[in-house]
Amino acid sequence: MSFSVVALGVGDAFSRRFYSTAFLLESAGRKLLIDCPHPIHKMLYEAEFFLGQPERFDDIPAVILTHYHADHCSGLEMFSYHRTRIAGREPARLLAHPEVLQDLWEKRLALSMGGTLGDRRLEDFFEPVELHDDRETTCGTFSIRCRRTKHSVPTFALRITASGHTLSYSSDTSFDPALIRWLSEDASMIIHETNIPPHTRYADLRELPPEIRSRMYLVHYPDDFPSQDPQIPCLEQGREYLIGENSR
Repeated sequence: MSFSVVALGVGDAFSRRFYSTAFLLESAGRKLLIDCPHPIHKMLYEAEFFLGQPERFDDIPAVILTHYHADHCSGLEMFSYHRTRIAGREPARLLAHPEVLQDLWEKRLALSMGGTLGDRRLEDFFEPVELHDDRETTCGTFSIRCRRTKHSVPTFALRITASGHTLSYSSDTSFDPALIRWLSEDASMIIHETNIPPHTRYADLRELPPEIRSRMYLVHYPDDFPSQDPQIPCLEQGREYLIGENSR
């Protein structure tokens, strides 16, 4: 069985060239979305077109949310409305750490989704599932672990295992050697953000041991980032990567 990741977006919050960073994972026919920025449906459609596989991502039953900054969660409203109201499917599972879930509805979604009487809840649109940093959570064929990062709001990195391979994702964070050690444990592929502080400087990532750099790809980079540096390649928007195989 294969385990793949499609880079739906690779840019930062201010990019004019790329969509905001988000991924679609697939293993054994099961799909899992990591973060959900706007315009998520256009991002999925364009990835299908790029891959030459129409309607491949028509049904995505679960979303992991790393944090509630707009460039990571602004597509949740339309994603849920389309899934439940247009497609007529059951609410998707929404996986996130309790610190993310507890504020997501009141601080982000209630104003637009709460109804005129404010009588709707997050559970009307999603099935919330808590991720915990002290134990593994299973979602379909995926086993998920999370760890808090150094960011301005509660934010969580991920280690996701499926089909015998592990994908690690830093999410938004300042440079954190302890986090990178955690990400690199048994990981076939490491996806790490890079940008100007308070994000992780590329100069710091270039100083990592070659054994870690050889498994690492970059995302969340600014539009003027030099994408051809051979030290650590950038993920390419729209491209699918098979985890556990050398894609470089």
